[in-house]
Formats: sequence, C-alpha cells, structure tokens
Amino acid sequence: METYKIPNLHAIQVIYCPPTNSRGSRVKIKSDRFNTYLYISYNYEGDTLSSAVDYLIEKGFTIVGKAESEKGYILLSDTFLNIK
Repeated sequence: METYKIPNLHAIQVIYCPPTNSRGSRVKIKSDRFNTYLYISYNYEGDTLSSAVDYLIEKGFTIVGKAESEKGYILLSDTFLNIK
C-alpha cells in the first residue's frame, strides 16, 4: 500500500467528565499534536460529542470524521490549529 496517499488528519480526543462536588459536568478536548487540552461546559441539550463539535466549529475547525475510543470519542479534522 502506498501510505503517502493516506491523508494526514488532526486527531482530537473528546472525553466526558462527570460532575464533582464543586464543578458541573464538563467535556475535555485534547490535542496530542499540540500537547494541549481544555475543558468546556457540558451542553445538557445535546451530548458530549455535539458539545465538542460545536466548540471546534466555532474555532474554525472542519470535522471530517469521528471514531469511538475506550474513554470517549476521537474527532478527525483536516484543520491543524491549536484547540485553544
């Protein structure tokens, strides 16, 4: 297989963080490429994935795919920007 023909994508991890005694539910968005992560508020009208997708689209990302992982989801984007 000619691996150079496989497109390079930005993998972004999305993990649900349950509420604690001092904080409400949150969504962790992590980019290993830029070694950064952030927390956003959980959208109770949607779900974990839609909260993350809405945030990333607002930041200028184009989401081209998704995958499930043991801890949550992995979003695939052809946008190589820092998530912050």
